Amino acid sequence: MTASAARNVAKTGDTEYATLDAAVAAAQDGDTVTLLASTSIDENVIIQKNITLNLAGQTLLANANLQAEGQLNITDTNGGKIILQQDKTQNNNDSASIISKGTDAKITLDKGSVMVIGSFRTGYAFYARDGGTIVINGGTVDAQDAALTGNNTTGDMNFEVNGGVLTAKQGPAIYMPGQISLKITGGTLNGGISLRMGHVVISGGTINAATDNLDDPKDYYAYSGNAWLPDALYVFGGTYTSASGNDLELQITGGTFNCENGKGSGIAIYDIGKTAQKMNTSISGNTVVKTNAKSRDAYQILSLSDIGVDNPKTGYGNAEYTGKAESSISGGTFSTSPVKYVADGKVAIKFTSGQNENYYVGTEKEIQAIVKDAKANDAIDVLKGSVNLKITTGGVKVTNSGGTVTVNDEAVKQNDTITTADRDIFGDTTVVRYAGATRYDTALETADALKRSLGVDKFNNIIIADGNNYPDALAGSYLAKVKKAPLILVDRSIASENTICEYIDANLTDKGTVYLLGGKNAITQRFEKSLENNKVVRLAGNTRYETNLKILEEANAAKQDLLVCTGEGFADSLSASAVGEPILLVDNSGLLDNQTKYLKKADVKDVYLIGGSDVVKSKIATAMKEYDQDGKVERIAGDNRYKTSVAVAQKFFSDKNDTVVLAYAMNFPDGLAGGPLAMSLDSPLLLVDESGVQDAADYAKTAGVQKAVVLGGEKLISNTSVAKIIQ
Repeated sequence: MTASAARNVAKTGDTEYATLDAAVAAAQDGDTVTLLASTSIDENVIIQKNITLNLAGQTLLANANLQAEGQLNITDTNGGKIILQQDKTQNNNDSASIISKGTDAKITLDKGSVMVIGSFRTGYAFYARDGGTIVINGGTVDAQDAALTGNNTTGDMNFEVNGGVLTAKQGPAIYMPGQISLKITGGTLNGGISLRMGHVVISGGTINAATDNLDDPKDYYAYSGNAWLPDALYVFGGTYTSASGNDLELQITGGTFNCENGKGSGIAIYDIGKTAQKMNTSISGNTVVKTNAKSRDAYQILSLSDIGVDNPKTGYGNAEYTGKAESSISGGTFSTSPVKYVADGKVAIKFTSGQNENYYVGTEKEIQAIVKDAKANDAIDVLKGSVNLKITTGGVKVTNSGGTVTVNDEAVKQNDTITTADRDIFGDTTVVRYAGATRYDTALETADALKRSLGVDKFNNIIIADGNNYPDALAGSYLAKVKKAPLILVDRSIASENTICEYIDANLTDKGTVYLLGGKNAITQRFEKSLENNKVVRLAGNTRYETNLKILEEANAAKQDLLVCTGEGFADSLSASAVGEPILLVDNSGLLDNQTKYLKKADVKDVYLIGGSDVVKSKIATAMKEYDQDGKVERIAGDNRYKTSVAVAQKFFSDKNDTVVLAYAMNFPDGLAGGPLAMSLDSPLLLVDESGVQDAADYAKTAGVQKAVVLGGEKLISNTSVAKIIQ
């Protein structure tokens, strides 16, 4: 080590030293080493104590590493900086960086500037090795390829960014291809974030995507090294298996993610690697995710086909495994629609005001706050959920059609309130009845109601089931939820098939899918052939139980609660169809071999038995304990089908729910199509007839029910019965 000037360059306490190394050697735990003059280091400086380095307005030129194995706090009082000279050509691990090495090591930057200069391309500023920790509270960091990294090392690296500005000129501001514990509460990151695995929590800050030196994802889909992708935050999944595990938990509760390079997303999950990897992402709060790329969404999960790779190289690509990327969005603002990832029970809207178009996700209260100052000619599209929209600007009128709220110039009272999804179904009444001349007509009327409730003109998916039997249709209720699809009934007559074909032609999008539940004895081959202009998927097994499993696999019903219902009766599973969880139909003889095989890989959370021990036997309960995450099962049952439907409502729906769906208790056809509609309204499905009215009325009173959807004609559920329930 040499000093850049003859005079003393640093002090510890009141004692001055000719070199920084000497000042560090003399320092005790808790001391501050203050630069007195600009200086340089030509050999690695290793700090094994807990000290503070005050740049004090001076410049430290580092031609070698500044490495902490204890705790090093870097601060400044007046424009000081550390310059990392990286002209060397050796491996980047040995280039001049600030390194936190070992699980006891922690480097904190509070103030001052750190910058990388030189011709060495792979220029990292701060480097964590072997479990080291780096915290950025302030200051600026300017690097070549990454401001913070833990590349080419082992252990769980720990990064925390609470402030400051981190900039990478040729890559992401944070590049971490291995295990990482990352927390971001503030600051600005220019160049984005590259992740592979670990635990990441982001609650604030601004993350801007790189604009130069971008790679094409399709050239890097099987590569675990430096891929500088065009997204503000990107997860490159499945590249290899870490010794400490390769799962990623990404929790975002705030912050802004900007992509303005025209190529990437605000947040992108690349589920494209050669190794199975779980990547769980949750987004909530005041998070903002934006992109200006026309071909990309603000938040997006990408497969090989999405990035233009049709034929993966041998040994690479997720054609070899089932992707494990899961997302849940419960809050935030997005520049494109995130509705496919929005969590159940949350509201998603599109708000257009002048030239600005944004998508918002949140609770009803949060959405109200967003639209409270809507102006003339603003438009609000309700994409998911039901929400009371309160317009507080005076002199406007709110009109509603098909899930869209438009504010126009007609003067009415201030503080107008409307309920969007409910008004689509109910209008100005509290009871609507869907009852066609046949069960098939009733199913079509219910499908139209679902379309209005979802706020769509056409469905992307339509599910067809046999109208003369119940198992396949009931098993399909969860698939209907996943696909946001109606459940339509058909029989074997040409007339019925023609009617359904006409409905599909009018109500399915051009690239939509038709799902047929059951074999050719249930839904004819003739009908399937008539759909040759559509994409058709038939889900069928040799028995109702095999068909049930085919449906669950198509719906990717993994890591969910599971409702276990008898396959030998319709009543309890009809009530369960509104819950929005996968349904497993069982035979009272016990679990079948293919069911146990499915359960072993389904990663079930909680198991609920729907119905008493006379319909779902105790031996089924015993067998299912093996597959419940806690090794126990819960039975939801009443003394009869009416009380069981109430028990299901009490268990799975809010204590205060203002809407119920009513289905006839003694037969299944009209109720079969009601599950998807009930799910869209987040409402229970109660079984009633003249005998079960009081049970439904008692529930309605306790839950505060004010509105009802009735499935079927007055001969089955009379207006008198409905009036007793909705008092």
